[in-house]
Amino acid sequence: MMIVGGAAVLVIAILATTIVVLRPWESRTPARPDAGATAAGRQDDKERESGAELSGALGWKVPAASSRERMGTSGALGSWATPTSFVRADDSAIGSWEAESGKPQWQLKPPAGGRFCGVSQESAGGAVALAYGLERESPYVKGVTSVECAAVVLVDLATGRSVWRAELTGTYTVTSLKRIGATLPRTMSLAVTGQAVVVAYEWSAVGLSLRDGAVRWEQKRLPAKGNGVSSCFFRDALAGKADAVLLATCDKDNPIAVLAVDPATGERRWRRDLTAAELGDDSPSGKWLLAADPIVVAVPGIQDSGRYIVLDDTGHVKSTIAQGGSYGNLDMRPVGLSGGGRPRYRALVTADTLVTATSATRVTGLRDTNSLVAFDLATGRPRWTKGLGEKNTAVPAVIDGDTVVAMRTGTYEDPPQAFRLALADGRGGPMGPAYDRELIFTPANCLYRFSGGRLFLVSNIDTKVGAVVLR
Repeated sequence: MMIVGGAAVLVIAILATTIVVLRPWESRTPARPDAGATAAGRQDDKERESGAELSGALGWKVPAASSRERMGTSGALGSWATPTSFVRADDSAIGSWEAESGKPQWQLKPPAGGRFCGVSQESAGGAVALAYGLERESPYVKGVTSVECAAVVLVDLATGRSVWRAELTGTYTVTSLKRIGATLPRTMSLAVTGQAVVVAYEWSAVGLSLRDGAVRWEQKRLPAKGNGVSSCFFRDALAGKADAVLLATCDKDNPIAVLAVDPATGERRWRRDLTAAELGDDSPSGKWLLAADPIVVAVPGIQDSGRYIVLDDTGHVKSTIAQGGSYGNLDMRPVGLSGGGRPRYRALVTADTLVTATSATRVTGLRDTNSLVAFDLATGRPRWTKGLGEKNTAVPAVIDGDTVVAMRTGTYEDPPQAFRLALADGRGGPMGPAYDRELIFTPANCLYRFSGGRLFLVSNIDTKVGAVVLR
């Protein structure tokens, strides 16, 4: 759906009877590489504490977009890691930076001067898929524009090369909308598998060849359960272990349908229609896939009545995790700006565990607190809860093996800091010193990657950075 500058660090070492005060660490004036990344100190700017995984130093950062640009964003946002680089995408460009130095490696803008309007959450075969379209002015409201999202590009993460481009103008969705004079969708959801790019595109679900972008299959007009007259809309797609998982919104009796299909052929493995009673409301909107292996559906609700629904490999409901419980109320707000596209949540999923955070509660006039909560997916019951400060909030960042890396979002007294906690019981502690105060609260609205001993944060809402690497 994930902090620095400002304070000097005073380290006091006591050896025998002699007190030695080490020289305070001093920030250097940032250098600015060509593509907007800012070098913000090398690894030796802040000495790594003995036994610490992270040094508490800022590696490099990419400046935030202007407030005007953030206001106009379509919400497309993604991040990926390769062995040597970090990659960030928003609606205006996808770019890569060398992980160690922050040196720009490549940048690709949407074809034909358009906008990106969707990104695949993960990569496959070293490539990611992005949807794009031309920006058109509204025929109804002067000065208002929207993207006609109708094409896909596959991008090689190592080189930034466009492997292929595919137009979806021949799909059932586009031909039907043009026939009735309606505008094209503003966004689409994409999943990349080893065989195909699977697209959830309103009345159509489409499989594009990973090799050349040719349309391999199309599921047209999914009928709602029961009457067979009304149609469902394909809204979301994620790549599972063997299948592609699709989510479609339907009618009030069965608001959503979840389907598993063979990504190479489109052959349906199963379909599961979730009832209004199972979802807690009868509205088809606002439901999304959180994960596909295992399958978890996010169902945000009004007044903290939402839930996460866990499905087994055949589509049957395995467990339900209520938004509210003895652990408090889970934070089910999307990360950053989704702009009509697929939201990302402050929740992480492993084979048997979901880790998320509760909504913040006020402690003093200026301070909030919350807790991290881990749930057993088999039962939906909480496994453990843990706070990272009585006057501080926390977010889960990434799963790393049998642990979760979490970020304290930071206050002036207790700046942002990374923690490693065991998935089994929540035990653990800091990965290194706290970061400086420049990016207090930035971790609350970021997507995260962890690679090569570095945390990579990206945001499309933060006023200070568009991306930052923490060492």
